[in-house]
Amino acid sequence: MNEFIYFETLSYLCDYVHRRLAKEGIQFNSTILQHYPANTKTADALETDCLEFENIFLLRPSKLDVLKTLSEDNLSEVMDAIQVELFNDAINWGLIVALFSTVGHLASSYVHQGRSYMVQDLVASIGDYFFKNSTKMDNFLEPRRWGGYILKPKKKNYMLTGLAFTGVAIIGMVIGMILLQINC
Repeated sequence: MNEFIYFETLSYLCDYVHRRLAKEGIQFNSTILQHYPANTKTADALETDCLEFENIFLLRPSKLDVLKTLSEDNLSEVMDAIQVELFNDAINWGLIVALFSTVGHLASSYVHQGRSYMVQDLVASIGDYFFKNSTKMDNFLEPRRWGGYILKPKKKNYMLTGLAFTGVAIIGMVIGMILLQINC
């Protein structure tokens, strides 16, 4: 994977998690942000979409709640399975918003449970997946990198919301399959 795109992607994820936790008065620092600061305009747009998405889809009880109880032993495996299904056919901004919103929501849950050490593992699992699937990520991000995020249509983006909702459905499906495997 293009090293710059890899670290740029992680910086936007860390920036969102940092902003998400800061709204609750929780400190989250990452060395990635010190070396690869996120573009403020893009990060602001991403934060707005992620928080809107989280308020619509993630704050009500759902299958996603089981992710809050994951141990550090199976976190990486489950997040890998989610990302494989989420980005199986294509990568788009809606699916990325769904993933980032889920990570921000889980990070908050882990901190409130006294398991803040899992936040770095959660972010690392996303970075590991992006690195393992570098060609697909590079092809999506290469033309404009993350600067392309702010070039998406400015009107109420129902397509983005629809794609993000599809992302939650996929995440829920994967969690259901994992629970079936655990219980069998």
